Amino acid sequence: MPASGRHPRLGFEVRLALGLLAGAAVGALLEPARPAPGMIAEHFHYTLDAKAESAFRAQTHLKNDGERLSAASRKLTAVAPIRAGERLDLHWSWGGVEAGTPGRDAPAPENLTPIGSRDPDRRTVLLHTGTLAEPIRACAKDWPGLSVAVIAANPWRYPADPDNNRAARQLAIQLLDSGAVDLAIIGPDWAAAARELANQWSFVPDPQWLFFSPLPLGEGSGERGDQAPPPLGNHRAQIQADYARLAAHLRERVQGVLDTQDPAERPPPPLAAISVLAGTPRLWGGPERETVRLADGTAMEFVTVCPGTFTMGADDLLRRRLPVIVAETLGVARDSLTPQTRLDAQTLGEETNARLRTALQERLGTSASDDNWKGVTDLRSAADAFKWLDQPDERPAHPVLMEGFRIARTETTQAQRQALLPAASAPGTDGRLPAANDDWDQARAACGALADGDLPTEAQWEYAARAASRSAWSWGDEPGAADAYAWSDGNSGAKDHPVGGKQPNPLGLADMHGNLWEWNRDCYRDTAYQERAGRLAADPLEYGGECRLRVVRGGSFALVPSYLRSARRDRSVPRLRDESLGFRCVRSGPRSLEHWSP
Repeated sequence: MPASGRHPRLGFEVRLALGLLAGAAVGALLEPARPAPGMIAEHFHYTLDAKAESAFRAQTHLKNDGERLSAASRKLTAVAPIRAGERLDLHWSWGGVEAGTPGRDAPAPENLTPIGSRDPDRRTVLLHTGTLAEPIRACAKDWPGLSVAVIAANPWRYPADPDNNRAARQLAIQLLDSGAVDLAIIGPDWAAAARELANQWSFVPDPQWLFFSPLPLGEGSGERGDQAPPPLGNHRAQIQADYARLAAHLRERVQGVLDTQDPAERPPPPLAAISVLAGTPRLWGGPERETVRLADGTAMEFVTVCPGTFTMGADDLLRRRLPVIVAETLGVARDSLTPQTRLDAQTLGEETNARLRTALQERLGTSASDDNWKGVTDLRSAADAFKWLDQPDERPAHPVLMEGFRIARTETTQAQRQALLPAASAPGTDGRLPAANDDWDQARAACGALADGDLPTEAQWEYAARAASRSAWSWGDEPGAADAYAWSDGNSGAKDHPVGGKQPNPLGLADMHGNLWEWNRDCYRDTAYQERAGRLAADPLEYGGECRLRVVRGGSFALVPSYLRSARRDRSVPRLRDESLGFRCVRSGPRSLEHWSP
């Protein structure tokens, strides 16, 4: 039935819940080894303890039917025949594919796999990810083992024809980025492609298939009369929708943006017409939110962050961006640059050299001193001039398995702190401002006043801040966008601001970048990441009782954007009280990794 109302619900259940996914896709490589009848050996590229292995097993699937071995995550699959007298080696690694660039309407080419017809006029593709590299899945206990969107559209011609299928691409990307689906098919040969994909993933239990067609049917639908949704999966629905409007609706649910126009003044057209074909298909529209009323009635809103996996640590901003910025500023091809490419003023000219310095500073979110810039002669020395962007304590980047938790949507406000610790609080000047000037013990005591409350671990904080991204900031790699998302030295007027005044990250969390530094629960150790190398960590916490230094994250209103990066670590003595230092609270999640089953 058509949906209606100011914020229409889809015809089947809209679940505001999330789930477990290896954010970085699990890759499986199958290869024959030396003869050894009946043997199948597994090899992991990381050391797994019992907790990590339990979580890993919940996110992957193996099937041995005697003739072939099939292995899959929810992004990738591999199959190899089993032959008598051979040993089959299965190599598991954590990697996956890079996602596209946030803000664009198509994923990176590496995320596309042709599927179905090989006829160029019926080209259909399988998308593994959208713009976010490590999407967080829906985490309801009964969420499908695999969720696939099948979107009827014109032949895939991107990027040669950027306007073709734009709305279909936007819908697929929103579904993938939000974790509502694991895979998405786009094109006119969608029915055959769906059958092919279902055969590849046939051993994954309890799959869901969502078949989308345009509303109204007609031009650009890729629809053919002989293409009815094939009978695939335990849960199945046919959804006729305005692709662009549905994508916008799902995006707004995640970001918390509401249409303020009175629906009586402009009744909206139907968002979607739903036909449930099998089981209980569901579509997820964003993380679950919960409002807690404190003792004096003050509200505190929490966002559920579901279990998953993310890459913690170095974002490699300098490595990724330096050649791009230099090439674009000088108007040359990126692949023409080498470490020895001359960049000094004598070679480029004073004006071009100064323009390059300005571009690098603006687009890396930091500055190079006059002395450092004088030493820039080529691309290698330019990297040296900005090398402090790559902090040693952020390396190496490493995969981390996370349990679910709830995190405050904003930094703790003065009004919330007053309600949590009335005996230890003086009335604030503005209840909407973030609470500052609390040392670590006070901040933890405030969070501890909540049921199951605490400060976030460093891993929880970065997992929530990244919100499925691998970029330097949750919005991407361009610091020029910081004004929309963060209070920093360029727009704050050297003071903090009421919480929630900037755009939130993809999970709907505000002020994860800037405004105030935020206390974390962990002890700070500059070698913590190095000691995790080669090990798949599960909910790590650097906590050894008494700590000389505690972790602080997020940067503040007084700092340039480079200090506001998702991976940026800093530390403070626990007794420090400062006007630029605050906190936000977490509460335990609905369940842990060990108790989750696919």
